[in-house]
Amino acid sequence: MEIIQAKGFKLNIIELLKSENLPIDGINDDLENFLIAFENNIVYAAVGMEIYGKYALIRSLVVKNDSRNQGLAGRLILNIEDQAIKHEVIALFLLTETASTYFNKKGFNEIARTEVPIEVQQSNEFRYICPQSALVMKKSVVK
Repeated sequence: MEIIQAKGFKLNIIELLKSENLPIDGINDDLENFLIAFENNIVYAAVGMEIYGKYALIRSLVVKNDSRNQGLAGRLILNIEDQAIKHEVIALFLLTETASTYFNKKGFNEIARTEVPIEVQQSNEFRYICPQSALVMKKSVVK
């Protein structure tokens, strides 16, 4: 299975997010910083990254229900981290209600909302899309 840029796959990503009851708000048409796990014209997993200066917000990590436990999410996270480094991002942030244990295993640590840089706090994901009950997690990506 290939990990590729998601350009041209917006409808597939939206369909996948909806199937897993994840928010679709704020997904841009260009999908510049979205990656997908793709094979035989099927999108099996996706992840996005919104860049805010030196920081980035990971969003919309999703894996098809019948494709879980195959390492797809982990591969997407590693690839998005590589992209973040190429963009000179020094820290990744994310919001989650259900996957904090998974992200902790990937090196993310829970932080207080007040510790998030103001640039990231201004994102739609942070302000409107994810509820206040969502945990905030951070990972440094400087190499």
